[in-house]
Amino acid sequence: MLGPKLKTQNKEAGMTLIEFLIASALGTSFLLSVTTGVAAFKHHLTLSQHQVLLTNELRLIRATLSMQLKRAGFYHASPSTSLNNTTLSPAITISHHAAESAHSCILFDYDKNQNGVIDTSSGSEHVGFRLRDGSLEYRMAGRTCDQNGWHDLNDIESIKVTHFEVIRTAVSEGESLYQLSLAMACVHFQGIAVTTSLLVQVSND
Repeated sequence: MLGPKLKTQNKEAGMTLIEFLIASALGTSFLLSVTTGVAAFKHHLTLSQHQVLLTNELRLIRATLSMQLKRAGFYHASPSTSLNNTTLSPAITISHHAAESAHSCILFDYDKNQNGVIDTSSGSEHVGFRLRDGSLEYRMAGRTCDQNGWHDLNDIESIKVTHFEVIRTAVSEGESLYQLSLAMACVHFQGIAVTTSLLVQVSND
């Protein structure tokens, strides 16, 4: 009479093969769903981080463009200086590199050290920005829009500038209004992009 009793105890203590397979399948499915969820969350987090970095980069470049362009044509007047002994060129010139779109390069001068003249020796008072090969570049040593030797403002390995344009929109009593438009995109993640447009008033143009 011990046989049936032992079989009942074994059945209660363990599980059948079918029950084991079902449990294993459910466990595997749960692990897969958790893994997929974690991967999706990490991907979403990575995209969000790149979007924030791109937005911050755009904000910094926008502030730099506005700050520098407002200074165009400025020189410090003093009793010992006058228009006759300055080397001022036209305040702002809009052009482009031969390989880029129109209105994508802007050149200007300002009296950075406030000595009353635009110094030509170092080139530091000859400023400008241009679009070149996916980068927004800063003018160095008085170079023209077509010359090499400009300095990249964005990290071309991670951020690409897809559009840069400067348009002179209005002129009144020695002041000019310029509209700048800029677009940037993430190199590694398609679809992450930002754009901006700003108006800059130049008082010395």
